[in-house]
This record gives sequence, structure tokens and C-alpha cells, in this order.
Amino acid sequence: MKKIICFLLALIMLCSFTACAEKEYALKYNDTTISANEYLYWLSSYKTVFLSYYLNGNDSPELWDSEVDEGLTIENFLSGIALGNIKNNIICIDLFDEMGLKLSKDEINDADDYVNELIKKAGGVDALNNSLSAYGVNSKLLKEIYKNDRKIKLVQDKLFEEGGELAITDSDRDNFFNENYIRVKHIYINNVKDLARDEEGDLIIDSDTGTYKTRELTETEKAEKTALAETVYAEIVSGGDFDALMAEYGADTTMKVYKDGYYINSNTALLPPEVIEKAFTAAEGEVARVDSEIGIHIIKREPLLDKAYADENNSAFFSEFDNNLRTIKLTEFFNNRVNDVTVNKDVISSFSLKTCTANYLY
Repeated sequence: MKKIICFLLALIMLCSFTACAEKEYALKYNDTTISANEYLYWLSSYKTVFLSYYLNGNDSPELWDSEVDEGLTIENFLSGIALGNIKNNIICIDLFDEMGLKLSKDEINDADDYVNELIKKAGGVDALNNSLSAYGVNSKLLKEIYKNDRKIKLVQDKLFEEGGELAITDSDRDNFFNENYIRVKHIYINNVKDLARDEEGDLIIDSDTGTYKTRELTETEKAEKTALAETVYAEIVSGGDFDALMAEYGADTTMKVYKDGYYINSNTALLPPEVIEKAFTAAEGEVARVDSEIGIHIIKREPLLDKAYADENNSAFFSEFDNNLRTIKLTEFFNNRVNDVTVNKDVISSFSLKTCTANYLY
């Protein structure tokens, strides 16, 4: 099978740079095209991302053929994501000229110099091209791809610069904040585990991790903690001061730093998923008890404070705020254009994530 794949890749390399093959394309947008070679290069690069961040490096055929949902394999699911990203790339490359942008001499030289350095390290053009053939490209095309990568970034930067078509305004931030975030306080009572101590009562440090060891609570201890949670919850429901009870009984010490509560969206990892789900369905001012695998949470949803995302004291909750907003605006921008990208299915059907070589090098 590997010999067949290499043979097919070799054919692609031979055909790609002939006048006849130039009429073929994998994707086309207006007058801009992406060749089969470029498509394979990007597919190989995205495969590396998928393996590194989502698949734990598992590149087995069985993994790619397994289903993420009924009738939808991992191969088909991730191939769709890769194709979507490549469509976005060609849109940006086309817009580069339309927007009147130019690569500086330094930017051109950087791409050329980088590939020339690769040639030097490989021991010559032929040696580098032999290595690059696994990804469908040669040194000449790799230079153009690197220049296209720079064009893509410049287009996106131009769109988001002050006065640009997608420039993020305070109104955008307010809307995004109000539509996606809630503020919640919680009294966390741990009825599951406690810190482990030695015979002298000192905390035990795990020599492997450098963290404190924990132990399961006894049934008696669990019952006591559960009873405490019930008492605290009943007191709040009857009109008790939530903040005062949180300060007295809450085991989440971070709440002592963020006394106004946590600002969370649906993707936050600050709280267990069942707590987040309940917090989002609760009405402002509502108090609820939620049990999770780490303990009992008595939560209170609070109204949002105006422009809390801009308060540096809340920076831990909004480190990706502008980046996420940028992604949403950029996705909408591409969605309005992506249907105009022509896909040559005869070409791209020749490649798959399962069989292409992950590009960790270039």
C-alpha cells in the first residue's frame, strides 16, 4: 500500500508543473485556484493538527474509520473541517489582490530565505524535493505556499484593523458579552475528598507531581458534609446572606479572590458541566443546588456587571474574549463567500486524511 501511495504522489509531482496540469485545480474562487499539490500539502498540515490536539497521535486506519456519530466517520468529519479551512484560505488569497495588498520585499525574501535554508540543511534541492514529495510539493511550490500563508494573515489583519470591514467595536463586545456570558457565585462543599495527612498531621506531597495527595472521605465524613450543604442551602432559601455563607463555608478559595463571582460561557472549564448547565438555565437571582462528581455546589446566578470584560480584575475570565469574537466575525465573513468556492471533487477525492502523510516538518 505504501508503494502505491508513493507512486501516486510521484505522478502528482510529475504532472503538477506541466502546462496541461495547470488547467486542473482542486479549488477555485474567482480567478484564484489551488492546485492538487497545494490541497495535499494543506491536508497533510491539518492532519498534523488533528493528530496533535485531538487524536493523541493515533494515526491508525481503524481510528479514521471509526464513527463520531451514526454514519459519520472521523475521516469524513475532520476532512470537512480541513476542506472548510482550505476554502477560507483561497478566499483570503483572492482578496489579497482585490484589497490592493502587496508583500514587502522583506516578506518575500523571508519565504525564499527560509526554503533556501531548508535546501541547505537537506543537502540540496533534490534531497529537499524528495522529502517534500510526501506532501505533494517541491521547494518552488513550498515558497509560494509560505508566501500565501503571509497573504492570508495580512488579509485578516487588514479586515480587523481600525476602520476595517471586521473591526471589533465596543458595541460588538457588549453584544458578545451579554449574549454569551453569565455571572455566577457558588458555595462549594466538598463531600468527596480531603487532603491526605501523615501520622503527624502534616500534608503529604506526591513526589511525582509535586502536588498534595488526597484521600476519599469516610462515609461518616461524607454524611456530615452533605448535611452541612443541606443546612446552608435551606438557610439561603429562607433568606440567608449568600455572600456571608459563601465566605464561611465555601471550599473554593478562588471565590475569595473573585468575590463578584465567576464570569462563564458555555465552554468554560472553571466549573463542572452540570453546574454550568444549571447556571445558564437559572433566572437571575435564582439559587440552586447541584451535585457533581467533585461535591455539592450551591449556586446563585447574578446579573452581569456592565463591561466586566474590560475590567483587568476579571482578565482571567476574558483572556480569549477578543480572539473568540474575532473568530465568530471571521466565520460569518467566510460563510457569506464560501458557497462561491468551486470544489473539484474529482481531484480532492484522490486524497484522504487516513492515507496522506502528516506534515510535522514543513
